[in-house]
Amino acid sequence: MTRDPSAAPDGRRMRRRGGIRLAATTGLAVLAALAVVSPAQAFNHEGPHWATSQLTIDTSSVPSGGFHDALTDAAAEYTALTHVSVGTEDAIGSPWTAQVIDAGDDGYEGYSHWRYDGDHHTTSADMHLNTAYLDDSLPEDELKVVWEHESGHVLGIAHVTGIDHVMYPFASQAYDDGVTGLTDDEVAGIDSLY
Repeated sequence: MTRDPSAAPDGRRMRRRGGIRLAATTGLAVLAALAVVSPAQAFNHEGPHWATSQLTIDTSSVPSGGFHDALTDAAAEYTALTHVSVGTEDAIGSPWTAQVIDAGDDGYEGYSHWRYDGDHHTTSADMHLNTAYLDDSLPEDELKVVWEHESGHVLGIAHVTGIDHVMYPFASQAYDDGVTGLTDDEVAGIDSLY
């Protein structure tokens, strides 16, 4: 004799209550949770970072005018929006230096280099903008975005694929696409290190 699975042990027929409703509610809850998943972080770490969050960029090799003003604005934006305090001054001997040079038609509007110790802390860094691609006649916000891009590398964040970010591989293209300063993603990237 086969027992009716919906029957109670005493033989009375049991009624299923809310089984379909429970399954539907659970299914909807799972779908809602999947739809509300937070977006992936849009920053990448570069490797080393400074052991301190109080930094000064030596600007003695940056000519006065647009390049200098844009670098000052970039540093001020990092200070205002992140956990890092970045100052600019003619501070020969500072471990972080900035330059404006003609590196020729090499495909890069800017470069950053850094050295670090065994603890993966940056000990010195330099960054420069290439006058083969950039000059003082460009909008100051464009130069600022390029300085912010190179500063991002020096501070420890890497390129991202979205053109709507300062850390897009071609900062001037990001500017042309409407980026005029650090995005929430760059801020989160820096704040995750300092």
